[in-house]
Amino acid sequence: MTTQLPPNIEEFNELTAVIFAQLYIVHPLPKTLEPDEVAGVLGRPPAATLPSGRPFNDVFAHTVGWLVHEKYIYPNGAHPRERVQLTDKALVAMNVVPPSLGRSRGSELVDATKSASTEAGRGRLGEIVAAVVEGITKGVIGSQ
Repeated sequence: MTTQLPPNIEEFNELTAVIFAQLYIVHPLPKTLEPDEVAGVLGRPPAATLPSGRPFNDVFAHTVGWLVHEKYIYPNGAHPRERVQLTDKALVAMNVVPPSLGRSRGSELVDATKSASTEAGRGRLGEIVAAVVEGITKGVIGSQ
């Protein structure tokens, strides 16, 4: 039996996946996160109201804020979305490994964002982020 996630969690997962993929592609260089670009990857207009009933731009801003607060991304500019880089915590969460050892979650995220404008593509993003969150949870529980 598959449990359906609430819309707000699905939206958070989708945005996080796209943000991580965009930063992974340019790592270790910083990138300014553009809400219009993230919305476009997901096949949504930036002014859209999402299934949770929340405006895309609000969910984007709060997702970025949470990722900064939890130290998954590090902003190097005046605004939390400016000149952003992945932190070591994000790289560990994405299971970044040398290519000789297999595909990383980062590579999977990059591939999945190529079809994120479809329902199936967004579903795949959610699956990958769920696996990342599961890995984080196991790491936190295991380190206590």
